[in-house]
Amino acid sequence: INIILVAKELKSLAIIYLSIKEEEIRNGGSWDKTKKQFEELILEISDLLDYKNIHIFDTSVAENNILIKYFVEKIKFDVTDEELDKLYYIGNNDHRLNESSGTVDETKINLHRRFLVTYLPDFISKVTGLEDQSVFVVENIQQVKAIITARNISKNKKLFHLAYLPTPSVDGKARMYSSSNEQKLFLKEKDYVIKLLKEANEKVMQYYFSIIPSIGKKGEVNMPKSNVKDYFLTINEVFKNG
Repeated sequence: INIILVAKELKSLAIIYLSIKEEEIRNGGSWDKTKKQFEELILEISDLLDYKNIHIFDTSVAENNILIKYFVEKIKFDVTDEELDKLYYIGNNDHRLNESSGTVDETKINLHRRFLVTYLPDFISKVTGLEDQSVFVVENIQQVKAIITARNISKNKKLFHLAYLPTPSVDGKARMYSSSNEQKLFLKEKDYVIKLLKEANEKVMQYYFSIIPSIGKKGEVNMPKSNVKDYFLTINEVFKNG
């Protein structure tokens, strides 16, 4: 949602990465079903927000994977394994910063290097065919060190980070990404969404209200393919009616 909203405001191309190849490397198996679900969801949200200037970059597509591997090799000596290992740890109080197993997780290092190159302006120029463009990375604050590292590698002052808070769990005690399923908000039926939101921490409610687009009355939006429209309408309805 955030990247499309920002791109719409700037009248720019939104590049949305589907890290399918990275999931295959990390977890194995087939991710075709997940990829299809994400692609459909992105296109529906794009319709919902009335902005179609988007590019979905699937990292598992052969030519896309080749491009990533080329840039991974290109920056091999620009960032150390230690830097890559701690790429997503932020804050001096993060206990993981001081932990060391004495071994290098090569899979993790490889994945972090792959993620890193996707922020590089030169990489994005290859993807889009556009030269000398400003790059706005729309990511949560957890990515700040990765984006600073990419800026240092590229020596490009036109690489910016538009940061937002990571999506919180329903109780507001952790990131939704790393929480149990009971603390996550899924695209499900209306009654489920209303029940979960009414149980949510007040600050969490404010967070959702700030990022969920208000799309007006039901008759103003025609999206028959799934329940995405009803999901957004339901969240707005909860906030309006208490």
